[in-house]
Formats: sequence, C-alpha cells, structure tokens
Amino acid sequence: MHSKLQTYLPLAVLFLHSFMSCSGQQGNSKKEEMDSLINRELRNQDNAKTGNKHPMIQVITDPKEVARLRQEIEEKIHIQKIAELEAKKKKSLAEAYKSGDKTVVPAIVEILKGNDKRKKGQLLAGLCKKYDDPEDYSIKEQRIIDLILKAVDDPVFEKEAVQLAGINALPGYEEKFEARLLSGKSTDAGRIFFWLGKQAKSHKALDYVAMRVRENSVTPEELDGLIAGLEGFGEKGSPEVRKAVADIALAIYRKKLISDERIEDLKNSAMTSDAAEGLLACLFDYGDQQVIPIAKDILNRHIRVVGPVKALIRLEGPRDIEMVYQYLKSENDFYTGLDLVESIDRKYVDDKMLKAVLVEFAKRNDTADHAIQRMVRSFVDLKADDLLKNSSAIISNADVASRLKKYYELSHFSSDQVIADLVRKELIGKAPDPTSLRKAREDASNDPEQFILAILESQNLYVNFDAETDFVPVDYDKLLQRFAEKCEGKLKDMTVWMDDGSDKGGENFNYVITVVYKGQAFIAKPQDVGDWYDIMTVNALLDHLMERSGSPKRFNSIETGDQTVQYVFGVPAAVQEIFKKYKI
Repeated sequence: MHSKLQTYLPLAVLFLHSFMSCSGQQGNSKKEEMDSLINRELRNQDNAKTGNKHPMIQVITDPKEVARLRQEIEEKIHIQKIAELEAKKKKSLAEAYKSGDKTVVPAIVEILKGNDKRKKGQLLAGLCKKYDDPEDYSIKEQRIIDLILKAVDDPVFEKEAVQLAGINALPGYEEKFEARLLSGKSTDAGRIFFWLGKQAKSHKALDYVAMRVRENSVTPEELDGLIAGLEGFGEKGSPEVRKAVADIALAIYRKKLISDERIEDLKNSAMTSDAAEGLLACLFDYGDQQVIPIAKDILNRHIRVVGPVKALIRLEGPRDIEMVYQYLKSENDFYTGLDLVESIDRKYVDDKMLKAVLVEFAKRNDTADHAIQRMVRSFVDLKADDLLKNSSAIISNADVASRLKKYYELSHFSSDQVIADLVRKELIGKAPDPTSLRKAREDASNDPEQFILAILESQNLYVNFDAETDFVPVDYDKLLQRFAEKCEGKLKDMTVWMDDGSDKGGENFNYVITVVYKGQAFIAKPQDVGDWYDIMTVNALLDHLMERSGSPKRFNSIETGDQTVQYVFGVPAAVQEIFKKYKI
C-alpha cells in the first residue's frame, strides 16, 4: 500500500482524437506531431512490457531483518487504514450514495430541491454512472428521479441533469427529453437528441431537428450531438426512420454545416468519432440516389473507401462490384476489400468473390495466426464454411490452406472437450457450474481461446489488465494484491508495501516494492516508465514469490501484441500444452 495521491493523466487515445479532429490546423505539422505522439506511446509500451531486461529482486532471508521489515510495513499499513477511514468520512454525497449508503438520501433530496448552483451542479455530475462505479449502482428512489428530471427544465442545471438522466437511463427520461426538445427552450438540444437516438422512438424529435436544419437555426454547439443522435436513430430505427435520418443528413451536408475542411480532415486517421464521420455514415448507409455524387466525390478524394463503395453498390447495383476485386488484389488495400465483402449486401457475395478473397489472401506475406483467424471469422460469419474446408482446392499455398482448415476446426471446438482438457491438466479442479459455463459459451462466440480464458476467469485463475494506468504514481501494491486473488490463495499471507519516492514536482519516481512472505522479504525497484507498469519487474517478483510458495504453479504470460497484459495461473508445462493445442 502507499499513501501518495494519484494524479490522473490525459488518455492518449482521447488526446489523439481531439488532436486529429480539430479543424483549421496545418495538415503536415499536425501529422508530424501526431506521429511523434504515437511513436512515443509505442516506445513506452515496449519499455513497459519488455524494456527492463534485467530486473533486480533483492531477497532477504535474515529472520531479524525480515521481522523488522514486517513490523515497519504493518505500521505503515495501520496508518494508511486510519487515513482511508478519515477519507471515507469525507466522501461526497454522490460517492456515499453510490457505495450504498442510503442515509444520505434526505441530504441529496434537499440539495436537488434547492438552487445552490455549486452544490447542485456537483451533485448532478457526481451521480452520473462512471466505469469504476459499483456494478449494481442505479438511482431507485423516485423522489430523486423526479427532481433530476425536473432539473432538465432549468437552464442553469439542464446540461448536468440531461447527462445524468441519459447516462443512468432514468425511468421517464425519454418523455422528458422529447418535451424539453420540442419546447424550443433547451440549452442542450444536441445532447438531448443524442440520448433520444439511443432508443430511436421519437419521430417528433426527428421532425423537430429536420425543421431546425431547414430553418438554419442549428448552432455549432448543438451540431455534433445532433449528428450522433442521427446515427443512433439510423442504427435502431425503422426504414421510415432511416429515410428521415438520410434526408436530415443530406440537408446538413448540402448546407455545409459540417465544413468541407472538416470532412477533408478525416484523411488524417483511419477512423474517428468526429461528427464528419457520423454524417458520412448516415448518408452512405441510408441515403438514396442523391448521395451517389457525394459517394464518388469522397472516394475520388481518398477520404474514405468502405462507406462510399458500399453506398454505390447498394444504389447502383453490380456495376460497381469490380471495385471490390480491385481492392482485394491490392497489397495495401486487401483488408479494405475484405471489409467491403463483409459489409455489402449478401446477394453480391457469391462463391466467385469469396474464392477471390482466399486466393488473394494466400498471396500475401502477412499470413500470421491473427490474420488466419480474421479470415476464418469472416468466412464463418458469411456462411462460407465449405470454402474453408476445401481451401486446398482453391489456393496453391498448402501451408495457408492447412492453417485455415485447422483454425476453422478449432472454431467448432467442443466445450466439453475443453473442460475435460483443463481438468486433466489440473488447470481447474472440476467442471464449472452451469451458469459459468453458459456465460463462457456466450462470451466466446466460437473462439476456443476466449472460452478457455472465460472459464479460467470464472475460477479466479486469469489476470487481465492494461499496462498503462493513466495515473501516477502507478499502484504496484494494488496490482500485486490482484495477483494474490488469482492463485488459489497461495499468496494470501503476503504483506505488501510500495514507496514511490516521488520528486517535489510529482513527475519522477523511484519505486521500491517490499513484500514479506513466508519468512523472507523481497525488494523490487521497478523502472519509472511514466504511467505504465514495469512488467518485467512484476514478472520477476511474481516468479520469486511463487518459488517461495513451494508450488509448481506460476503466472504464465500471454503475448497480446498490444498494451494489455494477460496471465494464466497454472503449471507452466500444462498451460503451454493447452496454449499449443488451442492456438492461444
């Protein structure tokens, strides 16, 4: 444990998105800075996962020194617990309510009834669901719900109330949002329409937005939310609703409410959540013949491919199918072609096209396992199983054909056989209960790797986390405690403390992790890798601890290829045999 406050860092992904989606900046300069940032993040990832080639773990066996360290750590933990208890007393009303403390309900009601801008605004924001809230958190008291919905009509608190009611899906929010939008008095119409799009039931809301666009009364502040709402209506709406979505999107496009520069800016990234992206999606997914010139223009300007080509095929028929073959034959654009095969109307995806996919894939240099798996998933989704089974008759590359067939067979694995293998190799003691089995089957979606990991997770034998924490100092103590929960209780008696040794600015750290376990002390000094864990040091420390435990089992790392880190707990030889058999 440690007592330092953690400073949350801006997420690189969010920074990249805002950086890429801003308009009016010079393209070359922007791309160079973006590339620099991406390269820096990739270096951090490499350093975190494999950079520390020689982590040092000091092992102390002298009983007196071990006893001294244990006493010192226990005193620090005692002080930490007192501080945590004091902090709990200072919890905000929202935090207390989320943790299940219903004694704060009267105080919450009193604030919501009042007009204290600071207190009420903070409370409304604090009650919003967040990713780290308790899973069962919801607002159930009707008097609180009524007061939140009432605040939607108050311009002072509307933004906070709308976000709270929408993200928490409060009962009655759709009716309230529709009424507020149609009143013409909303100060947050974009966000209201966005949340209405989640259910796509309000035809009146669509008509209202169409009118606002016709009258040129949409403000820049509203526009992004309105387009996001249109996407929601399109995804869940009826054919009639989708036509209305396309008509509104076309009007927005023609009036240049989204500037051409903003659309051109999409070139700078393969995918964004920018409103320009959403606008094009609405046009290409639901538009009629009027979007054909737009699709051709976007395609000719190399802004996007899949959306416009899909629209052209949908609207003009087979005359544009040849483009799919051209992309499949391109070394650089093969996967764009595959995306098109997966997304165009199934009536155009015949055996000729699917065989072309196999032939062109077999010619490629990048036929790694993940690429083979992608192909198998695509063909299974396209109901083209027979072509996978007989791929050796279609392509001349025997190795690729064999691997396609093998991965296809794996995708039709027997869950009973997998369970039998896990029990036989003593990775699990017995078959999981029916509920865990059913959930694992649902989560796996015919993927044996995902099924195995889901089973191991249900047995507390699987660890999965992000090597980048997004805060400093990083919490090695809590991370080790997570591992202790995933190893059949073998580390339950360890005592952990972390000192971060931060400088005055809180930017540089000299970490020292001390673990006392089974009469020995282990001291590790991870490298400072910013807001990333030094994974090599974590691995070395875990190996020392498991060796001391006397168990032959270890935390076996799974290579993910990205910044996530995964482990399976078990005897290494047994784990590797399962990994090999099921291509994990």
